[in-house]
Amino acid sequence: MRIKVILKEAKNKAFKRDHYHQLAGMIYNMIRKSNPEFSSWLHEKGFMDGNKKFKFFCFSRLIAPRNHYEYIGENKELILFKTDQVSLYISSPVEEFLTNLIEFFLAEDYVKLGDHTLKVDSARALTTPDFGDKTVFKAITPIVLSKRVEGYNTPFYIRAYQSPDEFDEYLTKNAKEKWKIFTGQENADISLQVDRTYLEKKGKRTSCKINLSPNQTIIGSVVPVIAIGDSEIIRFLYDVGIGQKNSLGMGMVELAGYKY
Repeated sequence: MRIKVILKEAKNKAFKRDHYHQLAGMIYNMIRKSNPEFSSWLHEKGFMDGNKKFKFFCFSRLIAPRNHYEYIGENKELILFKTDQVSLYISSPVEEFLTNLIEFFLAEDYVKLGDHTLKVDSARALTTPDFGDKTVFKAITPIVLSKRVEGYNTPFYIRAYQSPDEFDEYLTKNAKEKWKIFTGQENADISLQVDRTYLEKKGKRTSCKINLSPNQTIIGSVVPVIAIGDSEIIRFLYDVGIGQKNSLGMGMVELAGYKY
């Protein structure tokens, strides 16, 4: 399930260009105000598989028409909105998560994001698309995949344009793992593949750095992905996001051709 939130009073307010960490904090605060017990469980435990924890939600950045914002600052590290209204999309396969968010929006008029306050204009559930056994997704936010490499203390980020076969492998493995944890079902019928034609056309331009915090920079890929398999699993991935770090906003997808 996916909800669209309209926020107002954004004009002439500047936020970090990569404001995903701030949005994640805002969402946790909303859940905490609505249901402290659920918020504590989600933040501290969530859905677990050994040492891995999954939150099973995803979200977009703040979205405005292209000519209604600009990047400012010495390194273009801030985004300044020139419009009063921005949109935020939040999705999850966990009904209780979205129910708590809706309850927050019904009760509160404002949200705090970074150093600014935004007015809640509306929040509504969107109709979930009908999925078949093959769907082409476009990335609304960067898709992040990493692996551990012997001799290195930090993760190695897999770039789609450099290693498309490996990217497909890790992306599919991640999808199957999330489905198993959420449903208990193994051997998920799902395969994810990067659109090779798009990669050949765009190449290195599909890769981007995301500065989550002063001490954390990650690398993602903004590429179309072809999902083949069980339509129920494809719908799950639409709700939860693909790749890693979904609860920090990474890997939100939409049907190719649909414009936000």
